[in-house]
Amino acid sequence: MLLTPSSQSGEHLAVVERRDAKDFVSIINCKTWTLERNFTVASEDIADLLWAPNADTFCIWESARTGFQLYVYNAAGVQLASFGLNEEIIGIKSLSWSHCGQVVLLESFDDKLMLLETVAWGKLFDYVLPEVLTDNSMANEVVPIRPVSPGYLISVSDSVDMLSQQTAAKLSASQNYLARISATFPNVVFILDIRKLVLTAVLVHLTPVTCIAWDYQSDKLAICTNAKHLCMWTPSNALTLEVPCKGEDFTLQGKQ
Repeated sequence: MLLTPSSQSGEHLAVVERRDAKDFVSIINCKTWTLERNFTVASEDIADLLWAPNADTFCIWESARTGFQLYVYNAAGVQLASFGLNEEIIGIKSLSWSHCGQVVLLESFDDKLMLLETVAWGKLFDYVLPEVLTDNSMANEVVPIRPVSPGYLISVSDSVDMLSQQTAAKLSASQNYLARISATFPNVVFILDIRKLVLTAVLVHLTPVTCIAWDYQSDKLAICTNAKHLCMWTPSNALTLEVPCKGEDFTLQGKQ
């Protein structure tokens, strides 16, 4: 059984369960705490459910063993859309809505990113981190020679740990930028300019990144790395802030 947070309106709560080899979703009224609907869904093995930020609509997606597939339903139990790929992609690792609900960001277990629009539920683009960085237009650089492989900047994770490695992919408030923690390079934050579909920043840290979070109103990114300081990034600069604290064991771990 999977209990999900309530819808944006706060009126409904979704409960996912499996009975008789089928996936079911129950919609609970949060005002009366009564069951409104219980219906089967098209999935074979639900991995998770996430409500849209601006409507009583939600996405469900299949577990990695089932395939790369998601379905969209409303609180009335009507299937609104679906999206799937027959390509050799391991499966959906995470799904997130933009603040306005106009796009959905998908992260696969094999480190690929995909952006969908939510009108016709079509793919806007997909993205794979480059194996070699060639751009010479860096404003603040620590590696003066191009091209350079990200593997040169930091040790690469073992392929065995790829599925269990913590990752994140988050859109900025303006939807102009996308911040990415890769399972392959856990010490690096990649920032993609969505308008140009190019990497605009590669932020390398000494220790694995534990959390990233965008400001709700501006394109300002905060980064935690299990250290006693907080890293910040904006399109114009990057800086490190020392956090006033007591005790030698204090570290900023963050939470996804």
